[in-house]
This record gives sequence, structure tokens and C-alpha cells, in this order.
Amino acid sequence: MTGAAAGHQTSTPGWEVVREYKGNGLRSRTFLVRSPDGERAIWKEFGAEYERYFQRELTALTSLREVDVHGVLPPLLEIGERYFVVPYFEHARRKRTFWYRMGYRLYPLWALRRIFASLEAFYEAGFELLDMGPKNALFDKQGRVMLIDFEFAFEGAARADVPFERSQTVRGPAPTWEDDVPHGEAAARDGGFYRRKWTLVTGLPVRSILRDSPFVQWLKRSAYWPAYYVGFLLQSIPAASRRRARRKAARAASASTEQDS
Repeated sequence: MTGAAAGHQTSTPGWEVVREYKGNGLRSRTFLVRSPDGERAIWKEFGAEYERYFQRELTALTSLREVDVHGVLPPLLEIGERYFVVPYFEHARRKRTFWYRMGYRLYPLWALRRIFASLEAFYEAGFELLDMGPKNALFDKQGRVMLIDFEFAFEGAARADVPFERSQTVRGPAPTWEDDVPHGEAAARDGGFYRRKWTLVTGLPVRSILRDSPFVQWLKRSAYWPAYYVGFLLQSIPAASRRRARRKAARAASASTEQDS
């Protein structure tokens, strides 16, 4: 492994670093790499003090394959000391599109059905997946779905007497949870993880995604989007006004400075 990750060694010669992803977490570093035959892949490695996060992710990526009926787990191309390599996946959601800028964040229903069917299957297999939000759920233009980042995948934490809709995968860590929790608002123990993280891209409750027909889901989302968009516009107008006021003040200050000089 060479380039941006100078000093990093791999058990398989020839991995070339294309770039390191910005915004890497405290626990791991992620690189876009290229194999000797030109195929792109993702290299993820963990610091020595975060061995348990690496082990949890590796356990999930290996143990859950038996119940991964929708093929949402990335194949493991290489495993080493606190690192692994998976294929590169081109996410179809682009933040710079016109509709994204206009506030439209909804994921396609076909992708959501596979995402939540998989999360439910993983829960029934005994895993609680904390911090599994939209940023970890990818889909592409070929109709494939992939889930990534299983650092908070806790084997054996799921409870048979608690339905998936009320699991910590959906609601976030419970007040009684004593193991590792994510940073930021994902660590909130108020049961609002789905509302804060998922509703903007689903427009539906979890039960509807899992149980309703595609037609009923479409009807419900048709009612959700106009109501959300009105709220989005009402929030955007004051924000735009504040931005214009700041720009106007900045121009006035700049003009004043030029006159004084």
C-alpha cells in the first residue's frame, strides 16, 4: 500500500492508495484503493486501541451472511491485522442534484424495502445494529443495495420479546444500555433515532416499510412529501433571508473600509 497511507503495509502486495476519505472517524481510517488489475476497493483499518470495534464489524460481516438474503453485505476481499478490504460501491444519491438541493431526500421504496428487511433479519439473528442510519445504507443505479459500517453491531444483544420496530437498531440505545455508544445525537437514549435519522429519507414508519404493499407505501409517501416540503420551505425562507442580510452587511463593511482607506 503506497501513497496517502505511507507506512501502511498489506499482506497482499500491490494495493495502491487513490485517496483517503475525509471525515474519517476517531476509530478508523478509510481509503479508496486500487488493486493490481485496476479494480477499485475500500480499505478500512482501525487503531490498536479500537480492536473491539474492528472485531465487531468483522463478526457482523462474516456471521450475518447466512441470513443476508438480499445480498446487502459487502464481500470481504482481504482481512488483516485490524483492517479489511471490500469492493468499492458507487452510491446513487448525490447531494448536488437539483432535487436534493430543493429538500428532496427520499430513498426509492425498492431500496428501503431491502434495507429494512435485511435489518430485521439481522435483528432476528441476534444482532443489534446501533448507529445504522441512512449514511450506512447505499444503493446504486443497477438496483443493488449495500450496508456498511458495523462498528456498533452487537451479537446476542437482540431480545426475542422485543419486536424489531422497537429494537435499539430502530430506536437507538436504550437507557439501560451499558456497552459502547456512537458519538453525537446517535447516542441519545430517548428512542428517537429513527425519527431523527431515517424519516427524512423514508417518509414512512418502519412497520409500513416492512408490511405494507408498494401501492400503500406510495400513497402514504404521497401524503408525507407535500407536508414535509411546506415545512422545508418555511424553514428555508428565514434562513435565506439571514444569508442575504449577512452578505449585505459584509458588502457594506467592505465598502466602508475602502472609503476609509
